[in-house]
Amino acid sequence: MKNGKSASLFIILGLILFIEPCSQLFSQTKTQTIPFQLGNNKLWAGNPSEITILPDLDDSDQSMVKIAAQKPTDSSWLMKINVYPYAKYRLTGKIKTENVQTTDGIGALFNIHDIFSAKTEALVGTNDWKDVSVEFSTEGQTELTVNCLLGGWGKATGNAYYKELNIEFLETIPSEPLIVQDWEPIIQIDANKKYEPISKYIYGQFIEHLGRCIYGGIWAEMLQDRKFYEPIGTENSAWSLNDSKKIMQESIEPLCIMDEQEPFVGKWSPKLSGIGLISIEQKNLKFKKGQYFGYFWAKASPEIEAITIDISSDKETLFYSQSFKPDQFDKYQKYEFVFDFPEDRKGKDDNIIFSLGFSSSQNGSLTIGCVSLMPGDHINGMRRDTLQLLKELDSPVYRWPGGNFVSGYDWKDGIGDRDKRPPRKNPAWLGIEHNDFGFDEFMFFCKYLNTEPYIAINTGNGNIENALSELEYANGSEETPFGKIRAKNGHTEPYDVRFWCIGNEMYGDWQIGHIPVEDYVKRHNDFVDAFRQYDPEIIVVGVGNVGKWNDVFIPGAFDHLTYLSEHFYTSERKRILEHIHFPAQEIQRISDAHRNYRNKWPELYQKHDLKIVMDEWNYWYGSHVFGELGTRYFLRDALGIAVGLHEFYRNSDRYFMANYAQTVNVIGAIKTNETEAELESTGLALKLYRHEFGTIPIDVQLISEKEVASGVLDLAAALSQDQKEITLAVVNAASNPITATLRFDSVSVQKQGTKFVLSDQENDPYAFNEPGQKRRIDISEEPFELNNDQITLTPLSITLLKLKVDN
Repeated sequence: MKNGKSASLFIILGLILFIEPCSQLFSQTKTQTIPFQLGNNKLWAGNPSEITILPDLDDSDQSMVKIAAQKPTDSSWLMKINVYPYAKYRLTGKIKTENVQTTDGIGALFNIHDIFSAKTEALVGTNDWKDVSVEFSTEGQTELTVNCLLGGWGKATGNAYYKELNIEFLETIPSEPLIVQDWEPIIQIDANKKYEPISKYIYGQFIEHLGRCIYGGIWAEMLQDRKFYEPIGTENSAWSLNDSKKIMQESIEPLCIMDEQEPFVGKWSPKLSGIGLISIEQKNLKFKKGQYFGYFWAKASPEIEAITIDISSDKETLFYSQSFKPDQFDKYQKYEFVFDFPEDRKGKDDNIIFSLGFSSSQNGSLTIGCVSLMPGDHINGMRRDTLQLLKELDSPVYRWPGGNFVSGYDWKDGIGDRDKRPPRKNPAWLGIEHNDFGFDEFMFFCKYLNTEPYIAINTGNGNIENALSELEYANGSEETPFGKIRAKNGHTEPYDVRFWCIGNEMYGDWQIGHIPVEDYVKRHNDFVDAFRQYDPEIIVVGVGNVGKWNDVFIPGAFDHLTYLSEHFYTSERKRILEHIHFPAQEIQRISDAHRNYRNKWPELYQKHDLKIVMDEWNYWYGSHVFGELGTRYFLRDALGIAVGLHEFYRNSDRYFMANYAQTVNVIGAIKTNETEAELESTGLALKLYRHEFGTIPIDVQLISEKEVASGVLDLAAALSQDQKEITLAVVNAASNPITATLRFDSVSVQKQGTKFVLSDQENDPYAFNEPGQKRRIDISEEPFELNNDQITLTPLSITLLKLKVDN
């Protein structure tokens, strides 16, 4: 059963500002019936259906819609209605079905065409009249399209009947700033009403090979395309040929070719040829004061007198230069260098350039295999500053390597000698996959952060044999074929990876290897049979998606599942109450669907309680400030993530794991530039709850004699594992302080405690943190005295109050 009801109030604040008269504008004060009229028919896809308006046999004064389809259709009866902007409505009605069968649709339902999440339960098969409903927010829209729909994002056949279609105004969503005056609510906590403990894995994270999540975020490499996947000098290459006037044009060969004869790694290696000083360079590097370490592999012809690296600025300042005299010729040799960068460059506008080349008085050649440059304080190739912030997050589990990426990824590309791993085009996203961060690096990452690995395998263009070899590499003894390879790579002991995600989002046609769910069930089951035969102790997470996919996948794969994954992302909402409750609505929607599955298939759930792994969830909107999908997050997003965590707690019986997506830069909790890293607002919220919130949810309610907008305060409360401490969490969406009275039922607490507050001193919902700058959003900690059983909540804040329980 779902935990105690959400602590939001459902009452109205303020005036309605939208007063333009309109004959189709539905009243705020009562429920309105949407009349069925002839001619409002729409074919979205597939074959035409027969849509008729019939008398309601149960009420001769009313009518109903019938949609009949012998061939697969996605069609609807529709009507446009005017609504108030920034308001909440409830759509209700009744649906009856006769032999409704879906092909790739979801069934018979009501929906708001303009708002994707505003759709009722979809019925399939044969059903007598059933009440269905959905609540939704209009955002800024004033006109919506209501559908009686058969099919739905795909096609269906059969007969569907619709009647008693009503729309009910619930409340206006207040504009910003949201001010709630003269309100003193009571927060009532009942420690006797306990719910299923919160899984620690709710605080999971997800990293994918996408944008600057790994490379440019976690990984410390400073040079782009260090293995020369792109031909030097082309549009997509980070490298160019130095155009120094010292180059002598008597060269017999072109100055630079991509040599495919004996490449060091990948398809080719750049070969520089000529007389004089010839080099390649990479611009726009960023340094701060400190030590740096680098190396390169190169093959010199006997004519080469010296190989030179320079680090300089475009303003002709030379920071470092070193020459190397080859002692082997026509053979790749490794050259290493260490230097101290003399000064911080913060605020400087010069362009720092790394160059590598040779000097020769005769026609010579230099083939460059790969290059690397890292800060001297890196930790096994990873950024120390990023890892420090990841330690602060203290996530108990990390999902890797994808995401869409995994469906085109061969894990074998990421093991062995790092310099010899082939660079590839990222199979799902922009840019290059360098394969520097592979299986062993991820396992080191997990060990360093004291977290558990959760590995997704490729069921897109991958096969069982390749997946089994990955499992053996992870968990096999060193006597097994891939255990031997792991041992050769420096890791004799098995990694004992428990969590395995069988594929990613295979329900989507954007996914490499996507096939219909009926076919994918067999693919999933075959993978799991092979995995469990090799290691019966593994924990299997299957690909889930509420709707048609789950309707087929759950019964077809149930015995091959430990948990079922779900994903969601939410966009921006302009008004803060809509915005901060948006993720929680999705968490509740998915949880409600899974409760229905338990009722729908009791014989399956008696075998084991199939819980949810929400292994991707977050806001996703805004400009890409930090590379591909590198959106910025604000204070209001932190409040929304906190409310989302509260909803996970309220559904602790359904959710086993949740992985915030993604951890670094890409819609991330941490943002980095070239030299600095910082916790985002959302990262601070996750850190606060991970460290300070309790384990056993208890009932908490909001009581008020004054009518205010729903969701101004959102609450969660929990006991510690030993039940000696209570934590109360409150999200205040108002732009003014609110004083609340605390009432503890069935338990006595000490008056002295600790209060944590996440806020911005200027109470700006659009405040954000920037790497390398003073934090605007931060967490304060201070002793707290419970005077008069009251607490004053900071505007636009998250407050966690910890109080000891009296013995």
